[in-house]
Amino acid sequence: MTLDLSPTALVAFGMALAMLIFFSILDIRERRIANHLVLIGGAIGFATTILTGHLVQNLLLHLAALLFAIILPYALFRIGAIGGADLKTLVIVSIVSPGIELAVWIDPILEAIIGGGLTLLIMLILGFVYSSWSTKTSERGTPLIPFLSLAYVLIQLLALL
Repeated sequence: MTLDLSPTALVAFGMALAMLIFFSILDIRERRIANHLVLIGGAIGFATTILTGHLVQNLLLHLAALLFAIILPYALFRIGAIGGADLKTLVIVSIVSPGIELAVWIDPILEAIIGGGLTLLIMLILGFVYSSWSTKTSERGTPLIPFLSLAYVLIQLLALL
């Protein structure tokens, strides 16, 4: 793994982080994210990914991350471990900024699985700890997108080690 601070990597990181912060605020305030906002965020993110050339440069990484972000989170959604907004946000992040964005790996499939898997695992652990300790959790569950945002940043910081 080597550090990658190229403009395309930084734009992808910034775009994903901006969407995660926006969706986190909505998740905390309203406990839902409207589908039209997810579509707008996904369209802007996908357009940015195409315009910067990130999709073409990292096509296998994007495909592996998208496949991973659909299969495992969808299973977690079906069993009630995560909500629909969490699933949709994970898919958008896998499109905009798959894997460990600020690093280049030899194997893009492994990068997608490790980056996506660790992000998902950290999000679930933090959400579980929060819901166990907090008295503020409601019937509607724990807002997980803020923990997804934190997990995303932590995983991206792996590139600096």
